[in-house]
Amino acid sequence: MTTMFDDKNRVVQWYIDICKTQGLTDQQVPWFDDLYLDVVVLPTGEVFLLDEDELEEAVSQGTVTIKDAALARKTAGRLLSTIRNGRFRYFTLSLKHRKALAQNGELSES
Repeated sequence: MTTMFDDKNRVVQWYIDICKTQGLTDQQVPWFDDLYLDVVVLPTGEVFLLDEDELEEAVSQGTVTIKDAALARKTAGRLLSTIRNGRFRYFTLSLKHRKALAQNGELSES
């Protein structure tokens, strides 16, 4: 999940990539296997599922298996349900992390 802020430190959107696996390289660089679907949540509470067409194209091109596409759809469905039911705690957690980074001097508040 990526939280995007404006120049006044207000949340613009939360962007969540649906992925199969993730990890770190030996150099500690994060990576993930993207399954194309994305969920965007606005501070107003609006929720959007994006890139369903890209997932379908990836399946037709053989880049993503039918099984992985089903996993992506199932994961997105569960995520959307959790968000709509107000049980997705990572929105609040992202704000706490930003605040902690700012207090530790690891983030510019300009």
